[in-house]
Amino acid sequence: MEAAPRKVVEPPSESSRADTVRNPAEEKAARIEKIKRDYEELAAKIGADFNAAGASYPGGLNGYLRQLALLEREKWKDFAGFLSPDELTELGMRETRAGKEVQRWLGEAAGVTDEQRRTVFQLQRDFDDKYALDFDLAPIALLARETERQASQEKIAAVLGLEAFTAWARGEGDKFGNYARFVAQQGF
Repeated sequence: MEAAPRKVVEPPSESSRADTVRNPAEEKAARIEKIKRDYEELAAKIGADFNAAGASYPGGLNGYLRQLALLEREKWKDFAGFLSPDELTELGMRETRAGKEVQRWLGEAAGVTDEQRRTVFQLQRDFDDKYALDFDLAPIALLARETERQASQEKIAAVLGLEAFTAWARGEGDKFGNYARFVAQQGF
């Protein structure tokens, strides 16, 4: 009985190995996109569940919004698991509501440094994390929100200085005037 011929396997060439290995930046970008897709699918499922359940959805609209807020927090925890703090901030500046507001409201404001933009982003993000999906309209809750918003705005003004803060306040639109009027009307 003859032995079967032995097949010689050659190691892959350097060029073919380079094609299968991505650089670290590409790996991170792929992970970011996968995480975003995964969380978008989860949010779509929660949305479908909310639409199907209607008024019987546990917690109603606030329960649904809390679920979305939780998903958003978990997504950013996943990003934080492999991104450096600077990379996480840069991603937040591009992908979050707070980051987009900083870019839009400050625009090309003269003299605003990247460090100031990042600090303002973090202040706005902290406020949004606490209040963006809070729909409690009780006067005491609105007072607490407005008090914290004004404290946040004072911190932003200290970071930016008067000229750049003016650009920031203009970008905010009528939010400030509406909140100030409400607080005055309520006698807070």
